[in-house]
Amino acid sequence: MSLKVQTIAKQLSPRFPARNYGLAHGIPASEMKLQGSNLVFICPPYLPDSKRPLSAFLCSSASRMVHLESFKNGLDSDMLKMAFPVMIGPKFETFGHGIGLTTEGEKKYLVGLTPFDTALGLHGVTRLDHFWKRFIVSKYQELEMLVADRVFESAGWDLLGKYESFIPLAARNLEGNRLGLFSLQLNIENEAFFFNTTSRIVYFHESSAAFIGEWGADQV
Repeated sequence: MSLKVQTIAKQLSPRFPARNYGLAHGIPASEMKLQGSNLVFICPPYLPDSKRPLSAFLCSSASRMVHLESFKNGLDSDMLKMAFPVMIGPKFETFGHGIGLTTEGEKKYLVGLTPFDTALGLHGVTRLDHFWKRFIVSKYQELEMLVADRVFESAGWDLLGKYESFIPLAARNLEGNRLGLFSLQLNIENEAFFFNTTSRIVYFHESSAAFIGEWGADQV
């Protein structure tokens, strides 16, 4: 197994406690802005050289941290953006996820730091080709990221958007490869402000090689 990538994963893992996945702990310290019809929360920047656990994080911030550490170790790195088929009732939708992708010795490795990665079966460092043999995704792409001295995390809702925009607030690893997600949707309908809190369980179904979603929503 790759020595440098393993070291990066070991150094970063304590900074990403599973209980802090999502933005629930980050929103109180965030700056809130209304940009057109978008309500945006901008979390305080994360310092890559700090040893403190992040108070809140998403897959994007975890991927950026992997990218920065890889750069400092002379390794090429990007984000792998995936879209999994999710069964919602009688129909399929897609569930997006990003993960740090690092190249060492002409081999590509995924570095899993979030509860979503754990539900995927990614514990620390995994060879990309080994992972790909076990999963079917609807589409994926490698996204090039810039190098900076700090990582910014932001989330936003299009209040007038036609499609739902759920932002994960919290997550909890359940038994096996099940993951409980608590999300929030905000929008304006008929000049009234609405929000949905949604509890969802996603898990990997071996026979169909797809993610299955079960949820219950409460609109206020």
